[in-house]
Amino acid sequence: MDIKKDWCFSDTLEPLFYHIHADKKVSWAYIAEMKEIIMMDEETADLLVTQGKVVEESENIPELIIGSLSKALGNDPSETFTLVGEKSKEPKEPEVEPNVNVIKIPETYRAELCNTSISPEVLIRKLNIAIKKEDKPNCISILFEGAPGTGKTMAAAHIAAGMGKSLVSYRISDLQNKYIGESEKAITKAFDDAEKKGYVLHMDEIDSISRSRGDDSKGYEIKSVNTLLQCLDRFKGVFIATTNYKDDLDAAIKRRFLLKQEFKNCTTEQADALSLLFFKRKAPKGLPNGVFAPADFKIVKDSFLFEENSTINRKFILERLTSEAKDRNNKDLINIKKAGFAHE
Repeated sequence: MDIKKDWCFSDTLEPLFYHIHADKKVSWAYIAEMKEIIMMDEETADLLVTQGKVVEESENIPELIIGSLSKALGNDPSETFTLVGEKSKEPKEPEVEPNVNVIKIPETYRAELCNTSISPEVLIRKLNIAIKKEDKPNCISILFEGAPGTGKTMAAAHIAAGMGKSLVSYRISDLQNKYIGESEKAITKAFDDAEKKGYVLHMDEIDSISRSRGDDSKGYEIKSVNTLLQCLDRFKGVFIATTNYKDDLDAAIKRRFLLKQEFKNCTTEQADALSLLFFKRKAPKGLPNGVFAPADFKIVKDSFLFEENSTINRKFILERLTSEAKDRNNKDLINIKKAGFAHE
């Protein structure tokens, strides 16, 4: 990039500038939330220029970019954006506090029925050791990944409770905002609030905000990832992220997690225990490992609300369980038609 020119993000028009270090080395940067400088190495800046995500400023760029972005969002440009020297026709919507999800641990939750290499109970002991060490990093970060319904979020809530802390939980959709810069503010506020109040911070669907910064990434997506990285580096507390798609995570985000745990579908023994817990009967015979998850049993048990008691039998439960597991796994189940409930 030529430091004599003015450059900006193509989709948000946020300016970039060059920063001269004490050793005369030059690197590129932009200002986040009008208070923090986020650095960018020259290689990254050059790549963004090549991909058209950073462009040289010109007189007609604002109108062109605003028009195309508004069209993509389905908005009237004059109602969404304010050009220099103009007043918007509609006032900007007031900021809305992101919804905080309160995760309640159900009475039927059993930590030992999570199929993961390190059980939630063991993680509680390890975390209680880690937070007392003087040489610990600022952020003690853990990633739970695996198929939906395998107990990742409930494990996070159980761990927080076991540490004597509250869990503050956000879905990524709670933190996303259509207005430029608002998503970054919401992410930062979530971290700041959790640190100030001593909460364990949990973010679900972390892949939604930190997907790999590839050729199809937008400027605002890149800035959201950079904001998340900055927050992880300075957050003083325990952070647990959950995802169904670990492979989609940005490489820099992956490296921030000190511990990564995979949650799998239940073993045959765990499925048997879940069946006894929810249905007072053993799991289907001949069902292979890695088919059911705790969520399948809970959903099927809750569905009994709409059924006559006389219709709830072994065949009915098996069909419902099979349907739920099939949809969740998004694949056919092996030998499922041959399975049947064991005699009580």
